[in-house]
Amino acid sequence: MPPNQAVPVSRQVAINARNRQTPERRDIAALILKKSRSLLRHVTIAQREQLSEFALEHRISSGLAKKVDHIADESVQLVLTPPPFLNVVNYRQDNWLRCWFAGIDPQAIPKVTSSSNQWIAGITEAMQEMRRVVKNGGHIAIEVGEVKKEAIKMEELVIEAGNRCGMKPNEIYLNTQSFTKTSHCWGIENDKAGTNTNRIVVFQK
Repeated sequence: MPPNQAVPVSRQVAINARNRQTPERRDIAALILKKSRSLLRHVTIAQREQLSEFALEHRISSGLAKKVDHIADESVQLVLTPPPFLNVVNYRQDNWLRCWFAGIDPQAIPKVTSSSNQWIAGITEAMQEMRRVVKNGGHIAIEVGEVKKEAIKMEELVIEAGNRCGMKPNEIYLNTQSFTKTSHCWGIENDKAGTNTNRIVVFQK
């Protein structure tokens, strides 16, 4: 399945009941460590030391994008983010496994609006905070796509939010894509359903 999605618990319970199966209990922490060691097996000692040094200067945090008080003014060179695609994605359901791993209650994730105007208002708040933390000359790159069968091109909504923050886009990059068999599992077809293009809107402060 796509890396940001997992079968919901209720669905997995139904699958287990239908197949009359009882999954064996596994040591998740041990599996994560084993996979991590495998992914890092080619990292040299010098690279490990460098990564350890980087870790002292970097942090991972979670919270609302419109309020990141722990980040100082003009301290960031680049902000890169894919905001919610309106309400076409169920972020609570699709990210339950990621939330479990990070200790986040999925129900605490705010619901995403279906209104373009409300979406613009929310992204404007987030972009104002992005503008605050980005250095002069720094960049904000926002990745979106078309939704509702291209009826809504979300880069236009992002540009409107940028205008409200006093920012004009420098570049808009467009990437077309072909879906795979994995995508078809979700009922997504090329040029018919789903997001067939990615658009990255780049602003410079």
